[in-house]
Amino acid sequence: MTNNIVGGIAKAIFNEFGKDTVIYSEEVKQGFKYPCFSITLLKASSEKGIGGRVKYINSYVIRYFPKEKLKNKDMNSILKRLFKCLEFIDAKRVIRGCDMRSDKSSAVNINSLSSEYESGDGVLNFFVNYNFHEVSLETNELMRSLKAVNGKGGDYYGK
Repeated sequence: MTNNIVGGIAKAIFNEFGKDTVIYSEEVKQGFKYPCFSITLLKASSEKGIGGRVKYINSYVIRYFPKEKLKNKDMNSILKRLFKCLEFIDAKRVIRGCDMRSDKSSAVNINSLSSEYESGDGVLNFFVNYNFHEVSLETNELMRSLKAVNGKGGDYYGK
């Protein structure tokens, strides 16, 4: 499902920003093209629930690397578009993004695609979680029958 979510994020960004948009989901050693977006899974976890229900929590960062350092006004415009286009994505089923937030500071410690931007200077970091539930269809037969026996070795059927 993680690959489907990454694909859904990429499709949403592509639809919002156009066909000339460069989107990376893997590390690029050479030939890094600006401006571009990168999609990185930061953290994935799961919580088991009742009846085989499992909640999956997936935290992503979408980074925007401008061709040249953008002014706040331009970054805010891109940020607004990201909030809009990433609210719902199609990951073979529609998933709603939650806990959306951004950071333009250098304090974010995320592996960069390019050492030129490791300080975070001029890079927009957009964080979003895509959480979903699944139900496991495992059917383990816990017990076929139970025969109760009293302490003296005889059958016990009640009073």
